[in-house]
Amino acid sequence: MTGPKKTTELRTGIVLALLLGSAACGDASEPDAQSHTISNGPQQWTLPVALREISGLALTQDERLLAVTDELAVVYELDFNEGGLVKRFGFGQPVARDDFEGITVAADRVWLMTSDGVLYSAPEGENGEFVDYDRVDTGIGQDCELEGLATSADGESLLLLCKNGRDKKKLRLHEWRIDDGELSSRKLPEKAMEAEAGSNKLRPTGIARDPQRGTWAILAGPQHIVFDVDGALDLNGAIMRLDAARHRQAEGIEITRDGRLLLADEGGKGRATLAVYWLDNGNNKH
Repeated sequence: MTGPKKTTELRTGIVLALLLGSAACGDASEPDAQSHTISNGPQQWTLPVALREISGLALTQDERLLAVTDELAVVYELDFNEGGLVKRFGFGQPVARDDFEGITVAADRVWLMTSDGVLYSAPEGENGEFVDYDRVDTGIGQDCELEGLATSADGESLLLLCKNGRDKKKLRLHEWRIDDGELSSRKLPEKAMEAEAGSNKLRPTGIARDPQRGTWAILAGPQHIVFDVDGALDLNGAIMRLDAARHRQAEGIEITRDGRLLLADEGGKGRATLAVYWLDNGNNKH
């Protein structure tokens, strides 16, 4: 057998082998688990090869960091203090395949979002476990290409971030209620954000709630900026402007309760990275 089908099967087989591997995912004997801190800047970890296409971050209630990549519903737990890989588990057996662009934790489940608004949800699994999952199409993909998923402040809804409005529609933040699937949406302050970023082609790639301030951090990776937006979706300004050399493709964002901002960058032809910044009341200079 040759061609794309063989390549797909081989890639899936590699992922399954990783999932069924040693429980000591973060053990130093595993080359992919190695990481380092770059000099002259924030703490930044080099992530395992399997996370090269990292596309989203999420924090659990006890502030463990979860991540997902673009193509497969494999969830990784990362140690953002030490840079190691703690565990990994898969949605379904065989593992579900889709274009995953967001992850969050809500209602005792891990949620994955695709670029066209399909939600996958499952209980958190143990290392190497395959878990049963549910799948629902929100229908939002008809209006927006999505990238970025978060949980509302009250924990009752999921927030789906529009990256690219279809048919020239404005960028929006969509809210999908977990209990009944009720859908609503609000416009993002697109013009103000474009003016702040100095770009008329804004492409949001991630969203996270700042638990200290109760505001929303909206990442626009291509524009190398993190916006601060309040609950009414009014723009407060920029939380930070990113060093383009350090953040080539920032796609995942989270903020811890003690004020650390976590940013994940896809690796392109190299390794993905996870950077850890300390926020300091809007005066971050990184």
